[in-house]
This record gives sequence, C-alpha cells and structure tokens, in this order.
Amino acid sequence: MQSFFVKANGLAGSVKIEHADRVHCANNMYKGNDEKLEIPDNSYIKLRTEFNGYFDESVVRFVDNSDVSMDDEDVEKMYSYTPPLIFSFADNNEVGIPLAINSLPIPDENLDYMIPLGFVAKADGNYVIKAKSLNNLDFDQVYLVDNNNGSIVYTDLLNNEAYSFFISEGEYYGRFYLFTAPQNTDIEKVFNNSTTVNIYSYKQTVYISIPNIENVNGNVKIFDALGRNILTDVANSTFNEYQLNVSPGTYFVKYLTQNNTYFRKISIN
Repeated sequence: MQSFFVKANGLAGSVKIEHADRVHCANNMYKGNDEKLEIPDNSYIKLRTEFNGYFDESVVRFVDNSDVSMDDEDVEKMYSYTPPLIFSFADNNEVGIPLAINSLPIPDENLDYMIPLGFVAKADGNYVIKAKSLNNLDFDQVYLVDNNNGSIVYTDLLNNEAYSFFISEGEYYGRFYLFTAPQNTDIEKVFNNSTTVNIYSYKQTVYISIPNIENVNGNVKIFDALGRNILTDVANSTFNEYQLNVSPGTYFVKYLTQNNTYFRKISIN
C-alpha cells in the first residue's frame, strides 16, 4: 500500500523507486479509524468536522525535535471536492500552507499554544467540530475558539464538548483556533493578548485576522518587492480578506491603526 506522496517544487526532475527500496513498516498510520491507531506514546489531538454525512479530520501532534514552522514532521493538506475541510497552519503562517498533520514541539508545563485553523464550507449549513481523539496530552485545557467577528465562543474539547454552528459557504482563515494550556491559564486573557494582528496569505488572497476588537479599524497597504503600492484598503472587522491579481513572489503588508503599525512579509503563490 502506498503511504507517501512526492511533491516537486520545479518543472523538471524525476524520482525512481526500485523494488529493493520497498520496506515493511508495522506502525499504524494517523489516517484511518482510531481503533487501529494504537500508538500510546504519541501525544496528539485529532479534530473532526462533519456536515451532511461528510467529514474531514486534522491532527495536531506534539513531537520531539519538531519545529513551530513547517518542517519534515508536518504533512501538507490535500484538498478534496466534498465539504467540509479543516486544517491547521504552521506558526510561519505568512507562507499560507495548510497542514493535515501539524507537528509541534512538546511544550513545557508553562507553555500554551494558540494554533490557527483553516475551515472550508462548500455549502451553507449547520456544521460540527469536535475532538475525535485526545491522546496522551499533558494539557489541562484544550479549547476550540471561534472568533466570529468579535463574538467569541470557547468550546471545551477535554470535556467532550462538540461545537455546532451555522456557517455560510466560503473559506475561513483566522476565525477558528485550537488552544492548549496548563490549568491556571486564563484562556480569554491569552486570546485577547495573543498575536493581536495576524497577517498571512493563501494563493492570491491576503488575510488580516484581528482577535482583539480594540485593534480593529485601520488602513491596509500592500507593496511589491520594489516598494510599489499595489493595494490600499481598510480593515474594519476582526476578519478581513483582500483579493489580489499579481504575479507570484514576495510582497509586504502594512496595517496601520491609531496606536500601532504592523508589518508582515508574505508569499503569493
């Protein structure tokens, strides 16, 4: 059974795998039923979203020698054509690469994670997000956070709560988060004081997510690598998106509020 993909980053090249290169591995894979996923030492959270008989899953795991940015321990998300889709992003989120398996360093007892999630709804309707598996976690708190334009809902995944919500067809980046923390952490305080402005891109769209409503209302400017202003707009909600039509490359986003200026380099694919 094939259990890997080959992705090329150029137009030319080849990969040849001989018969002698084949190996047998008895380890269970993350894909499949949890009854078959008997890996007791692995620490992971498997999220599942459901809609109209369809479902999708995404894993966040905690592994030695992994990195918060995308590395060899991560697995890129492969899109399907049936709703819904759920995935996470590496902390280096200006790259905008969605992950099916996001591997993060094992945290110490004082570290919390606020992990941005992506969600795709291909039809209006009522959806569910829940934790299908919570395995060998050292966290006292695991929450799903929905920041719907300043109206924030916290769902306690450790207590087997499922989050049911209505959402319109579309792609949502910067609305949902996975939060993990020690027992005495104030989730609302961490969320409001976390990255107050999250700027990233996916394909030809630039997203500005603003968890703290106090930072809403500012001016947005996007520049190319030569410093030419290619877009001027405003951010007037907690989730903003800007459609571009530019050549692939490096661009720069500047977000100016009354009290602060935020600057981020992004990659347009």
